Amino acid sequence: MNDNLENIDGFSQLETVGQDLEISSNDSLSNIDGLNNLTTVEQSIYIESNDALKNIDALSGLTITHQNLRITANKALENINGLNNITSVGGYLSLGTNVSLTDINGLSNINSISEGLTISGNDLITNIDAIGSITAINENLRILSNKSLVTIDGLNNVTSIQGRLTVADNTLLKDLFPLQAMIQDTLPPYKFAVSNNGYNPTQQDILDGNCSL
Repeated sequence: MNDNLENIDGFSQLETVGQDLEISSNDSLSNIDGLNNLTTVEQSIYIESNDALKNIDALSGLTITHQNLRITANKALENINGLNNITSVGGYLSLGTNVSLTDINGLSNINSISEGLTISGNDLITNIDAIGSITAINENLRILSNKSLVTIDGLNNVTSIQGRLTVADNTLLKDLFPLQAMIQDTLPPYKFAVSNNGYNPTQQDILDGNCSL
């Protein structure tokens, strides 16, 4: 935490972080270009509450997150294209309350997540197509309070979920067909929660094909 920090150029020779990479609560930090040479983070990546941060392009040298990846509450963040070379997340993936974020295209090469997935409170994203390569969620899946979200087609290839499924408070979302495959045989009713969307079918509705208005 450093309210006066404007850049991290002093890390320009850094190639490896042996533990977590955490950049949080730096109100004046507008870029993280000082991490341009970073290729390895051995544990988790947390980028949170950096009010002036507009992009994370400097992370484009990373291909794997060995543990968690959490990008939350960065008010000015417009894109996450710096993540576009990451192919797997070794823990959970959480993308939340980035109110200027217009898309999640930076996640387009991720094909596996070892734990859960949360996408919440990103007011401007209209779709989650970029996560279309993911086939399994090994813990909870939560799609919450994304005001402009109109489609969840990015979940079409997910065929199994091990935790709880929550899709709620996405007021423009009226088609939940992409949930059908993942709840077919593996999800007990007590782990299914769909509410306050543009349309809110029951689990049986979705299984019966009554997935949209």
